[in-house]
Amino acid sequence: MQSISLNNSNAGRMDQINNDYWSISLNIDGYVILIYSKLRSVGVKVHPAAAGYYIFPDFSILRDKLAARGITTGQHMCDVILDEANVSVS
Repeated sequence: MQSISLNNSNAGRMDQINNDYWSISLNIDGYVILIYSKLRSVGVKVHPAAAGYYIFPDFSILRDKLAARGITTGQHMCDVILDEANVSVS
């Protein structure tokens, strides 16, 4: 069995990686909560995932408004969001 030596510089680097991971995770959590609340504020039903950083919005309440803009499919809506807001969704 091969052992790995953790000297002080390696341990410090691992601490930094761990701190970075948790910092990024908290930021992502914050964005998910923000997106969830913004969608809910305009009447979109949102079904959060049990795990991970996914949300499942139901835009049916906006169907008529979207159709008035010519948006009748989920893919078309994703394309418009990408074109207009430079945000990729799928």
